[in-house]
Amino acid sequence: MTLNKMMKTGIELIAEERQRQIEKEGWTPEHDARHDTGDLAHAAAAYASAELYRRTTSPGYNNTPPIWPFESTWWKPTPENRIRELQKAGALIAAEIDRLNALKALDTTKLHACPFCGKKPYQGRDKNGHHVAKCYTCSVQMTQDREDKLEGLWNNREQINGI
Repeated sequence: MTLNKMMKTGIELIAEERQRQIEKEGWTPEHDARHDTGDLAHAAAAYASAELYRRTTSPGYNNTPPIWPFESTWWKPTPENRIRELQKAGALIAAEIDRLNALKALDTTKLHACPFCGKKPYQGRDKNGHHVAKCYTCSVQMTQDREDKLEGLWNNREQINGI
């Protein structure tokens, strides 16, 4: 058997890491659903970035990348094993895709399309529990304490002077 036949593919490594995250860390789909502001994708981007581009301070200091969305204690880079970092990044992307697919399946949003670009907005909650409507295409965002209030304000906006 050659070395290539014994090595796992990228997809196999990512699936293995995602399963580890669920079983060992408790990062289930229910847990991931609470990260509805792009945290999983940002974490994946941090691991996917080359070490040179994510270094923020000198060795021995907190080198948590600015894009890292969680507490710095959860940042666990393995610069000596680039494949392992990409495996983590891939598993986090898979978790984000699963989270978004689950949202689509449960989509009950009453928000109209973005009046600026016409795309469907994202509706969720921020880390403080406030209701958020955001268009990821043009970066327009609204936050309110009540969902019905948010929907009313979002749905009654108009484009003003091309803004």
